[in-house]
Amino acid sequence: MTRVITATQRAGYADAVKTAAEVLEKGGLVGIPTETVYGLAASAEHRDAIARLREVKERPEEKKLTICVALKSDVSRFAAALPRTADKLITHFWPGPLTIVVPAKTGGTVGLRMPGLALTRDILLRTDTSVVIPSANPHGKEPAKTARQVLDYFDGRIDLVVDAGPSPLGKPSTVVEVSAEGMVKVLRLGAVTEEEIRRAIVHTILFVCTGNLCRSPMAAGIAKRYLADRLGVDEAQLQRAGYRVLSAGTAALEGTPASPEAVEVMKELGIDISSHRSQALTADTVRDADDILVMSPHHLDAVREADAAAVSRARMLSPDATEIPDPIGLPRQVYRRVRDQIRVAVLKRLEDI
Repeated sequence: MTRVITATQRAGYADAVKTAAEVLEKGGLVGIPTETVYGLAASAEHRDAIARLREVKERPEEKKLTICVALKSDVSRFAAALPRTADKLITHFWPGPLTIVVPAKTGGTVGLRMPGLALTRDILLRTDTSVVIPSANPHGKEPAKTARQVLDYFDGRIDLVVDAGPSPLGKPSTVVEVSAEGMVKVLRLGAVTEEEIRRAIVHTILFVCTGNLCRSPMAAGIAKRYLADRLGVDEAQLQRAGYRVLSAGTAALEGTPASPEAVEVMKELGIDISSHRSQALTADTVRDADDILVMSPHHLDAVREADAAAVSRARMLSPDATEIPDPIGLPRQVYRRVRDQIRVAVLKRLEDI
């Protein structure tokens, strides 16, 4: 008979974590809750455990097993260099119901997931072995959503079931494959929708100046118009077409309109930036951006301070790396010269995006 430990009460939680970890380290099979459905956990490093797992699940050999991790830093143990797209999906959805198939260090691909349920992650943290957790069901049957259903399928054939009540979501994770080039393919729809995935991987272009009142709003306005024309869509549809264009300032006061001069000279190009409201450059904004285009070297320094890892995605807007001067407080003819300089630079940069 399979042993059952209840982890719904505080008193049983620590015992459930400790016992499950011990069983896994010894090569046993554990019915384990996740936020999606219940899974059957086994040590990926015990050949006999994996063979037994496949046997009780009646799982074909050709179907790979997903490795579950407790920390995002664990990904580097299994995956080759992550494409930017995979990194964005991890940032948006982990911990949570998304399985990501990426190029593996050992060749081929590997499926990885960080479960959203704290109990599952605590067991993974306590276990001194890599763990796979396919859904708890025989091949072709509905995944178990409660400990009782796990027992109905596997009582006497697995070593332990951790009962934490019904799985909160009650549907499997969504599975996506991300190629080495960053292309995303949905392999199985589940708790995360295709629309949510599309929003998460949208290519974000961030323009940075100081006050976010003239240079970066003008650059963003030009970029939106150019991309919309190139893609044959309205500017309002850019995100659905795969692009998001933002601007921010290193010393911006939140919610300030673009300068009247910037609005006026942009209208001369048929571009309306009157609805723009300034926003400050933040670490989150920088991390989300795929391309960061700045007006001067000190803006590059600000990007580095916000997130050192983002510097590799940051460049001067001007292709020859010259600074684009700040026209704030100067006559309209200066704004026009700066606008035209920005326009040439934006169009040149977008050729490579």
